[in-house]
Amino acid sequence: MSPKITKAIDALVEVLRTDSPEHMVTFKLFVNCEERSVKTSERTPQQLKAAGISMRNLRGEFIREKGQTHE
Repeated sequence: MSPKITKAIDALVEVLRTDSPEHMVTFKLFVNCEERSVKTSERTPQQLKAAGISMRNLRGEFIREKGQTHE
């Protein structure tokens, strides 16, 4: 991959890690010569609690209900 492409991907990752929505857990990008497709997914604290799991968002923060502190 060219340095220019690598630099652009790194910049995109940095923006996603700093500016993505609080509950976004995945970002998928598909590109070919005819199209581009972006798919994202979000998980709410309620969904995670119901599933009995903990998860970090793209920012690296644990997804918690408002006011909930870490133990």
